[in-house]
Amino acid sequence: DRLQQTQVRKKNLDPSCEYFFRVAAIFDDGPGEWMYHEEGFLPLTEEEEDYAMDPPTVRKLDNECLAISWDAVEDAYAYELQMRENTGGAEWFTIAEE
Repeated sequence: DRLQQTQVRKKNLDPSCEYFFRVAAIFDDGPGEWMYHEEGFLPLTEEEEDYAMDPPTVRKLDNECLAISWDAVEDAYAYELQMRENTGGAEWFTIAEE
């Protein structure tokens, strides 16, 4: 009846079409504000899917440090790690490569 989890998988999307999503928390007195992203998302093409990897795992180490790890990908010779701050319009920047 109600969506109570915080994760949903939407299947059978057309990889040539951009998709937007938004979410609102529902309270006893009604819905809160809709939260959404500014840019559309494209599903992976078949070629991209062949090279897709799981997102990295992030663990807290202390109040100023995080540990980021990921699974090795067969045939990959190197990795690049980027980050961005959760502020409006922040750019991605590389923090580790090859």
